[in-house]
Amino acid sequence: MFGLSWFHTILIERKKFRSLGWNVSYSFNDSDYSVCEDLMARYMGRHFDGKTEERYNKKTPIPWPAIQYLVAEAYYGGRVTDDRDRRLLMVYAKEIFNENLIAPESWKPTGTEELGYGYPVEELNIRHPDPSQLLIPEYFSREIGLRMLDVDPPIAYGQHINAEITSQIIDSQELLDSILSLTPQKSSGGDDSGSSAG
Repeated sequence: MFGLSWFHTILIERKKFRSLGWNVSYSFNDSDYSVCEDLMARYMGRHFDGKTEERYNKKTPIPWPAIQYLVAEAYYGGRVTDDRDRRLLMVYAKEIFNENLIAPESWKPTGTEELGYGYPVEELNIRHPDPSQLLIPEYFSREIGLRMLDVDPPIAYGQHINAEITSQIIDSQELLDSILSLTPQKSSGGDDSGSSAG
């Protein structure tokens, strides 16, 4: 779920970079995430309606290519119309949804290793009688809040610092244009005081 959350965040946050983030603006939303969350639960833990499927075998390899395709081409990709955006979506899916995601060492998003954006739990080092009681959403929320920055640098989303500067300039220009459009415009017809000469 951490990897899926990271994937969802990248897609949403890249929108702020405008045409530098996506060639077309897409309306990725929580329903995309929810469908993929069900997909991951089914493929990774073989859960369905909150119960483990009877046929589940822990030794069965996870079908990463199927997960990558369904997430990037079908669920999120169903909204994507531009070929280059579709390729980028698949690149992210391949970088995130692979065997490294569930490796014993903590997973870290590619290119962000020095930023501390990795999976916040060393699951092999947990000393708790029932880890499922410890690994609850509140635990992850607290750990993420402690380990990660409040404002993410552009590299977290595969962008250069100049992309952020450009998007901030565009946002500032739009804000100033909106403010200026609210101020009354003076007419150019001279003095409108309403007085007439005698």
